[in-house]
Amino acid sequence: MSVRSITQMSSRYFLVFFIMSWSLFHFLFKGTADSAEASH
Repeated sequence: MSVRSITQMSSRYFLVFFIMSWSLFHFLFKGTADSAEASH
């Protein structure tokens, strides 16, 4: 396994992790904002 393939794999996993964490954060933030508006 070459360094190039390892770099491509790690960057791909990092991209997937970044997208997942961003969507999760966005979902939680949106959920708390919606619940805050509903409570008022």
